[in-house]
Amino acid sequence: SPEEVQRALAKALDWLAANQRKDGTWDSPGSYHEAYAGLSLMAFIGGKCVPRDYSANARAALSYLRSKFVTGDKFPSGSTEAAKNGGALVASNTYRMYQHAIAATAVVEALVDLNDAGLEPMAQEAVDLILRAQNTEHKPETLGGPIKPEKPGYGGWRYNPDSTDSDLSVSGWQILALKAAENAGFTVPGHVFPAAAKFVRSLQGKKDGSFLYQNPGPSGDSCGRAGMGALSLQLCGFPQDPAVAPALRFMLDYAPRWNIEDPGDGRAFYYWYYGTRTMYLAGGDDWRVWKDWMCRFLVDHQRADGGWDGTANEDRLDVYRVAL
Repeated sequence: SPEEVQRALAKALDWLAANQRKDGTWDSPGSYHEAYAGLSLMAFIGGKCVPRDYSANARAALSYLRSKFVTGDKFPSGSTEAAKNGGALVASNTYRMYQHAIAATAVVEALVDLNDAGLEPMAQEAVDLILRAQNTEHKPETLGGPIKPEKPGYGGWRYNPDSTDSDLSVSGWQILALKAAENAGFTVPGHVFPAAAKFVRSLQGKKDGSFLYQNPGPSGDSCGRAGMGALSLQLCGFPQDPAVAPALRFMLDYAPRWNIEDPGDGRAFYYWYYGTRTMYLAGGDDWRVWKDWMCRFLVDHQRADGGWDGTANEDRLDVYRVAL
């Protein structure tokens, strides 16, 4: 029921608030502090239907992200350093573009939620870094560009701004960030989303409806990649793309089961997050069935402290699981 869902959401947000440190961060098994701050900030913003005040927690997470921001003005104009580091929201090189995209999305959402014009320059530079890093003919030479359309990975992103190959997972987060920015009024050049969709289409599985991780790369058969691929195409402006419907069928054929690794990677919460967003945009019976199932599923398996247990590759990522 809506009441059960709201109670579960409140418990989860309470868990995030209780585990936040004084500097606005959360304990991380790796150097994922910026990603954790971004995911949690988005959770607090998105959880405003709960009648509790988490604004202090949100401000603390945002303050931490501000402290990590590197403006391009620090570097000589036109330099490699400016191209690679200007606008960065991540201090370390640990999955850098993953974390940057998550943090950038959170900053954009905070800008809209708080109506704080002071965040605009930081958000703009963070978005500009994502745009520069895309592997297209528009990529600057200082980041290894330009990238020709016939090259595998054209249109996507990888771990670092100067990476010249691409993968679906990193690219999916950049697409999420850019779509959030566009929705907030920032300009995304017209070539960006079609090029990203071209990359995603190149990874479409030929048999099962899933997507490859890279091309060339590992085979399909992953629910997480089915969700990532379908959502990326939806957000790029192609909700009726021929690759979307088979991906939806694939995910429904492998409906979420508790503590059962999804086909492929064992990243269940990742699958459920992308699957939920994909089904929401698909609407109709796909969304109705998925929503009812996922709400019952998450309510039933929530711990008393507000968190959820994880398995396989997500076992130690407590903050990530709750925030997603």
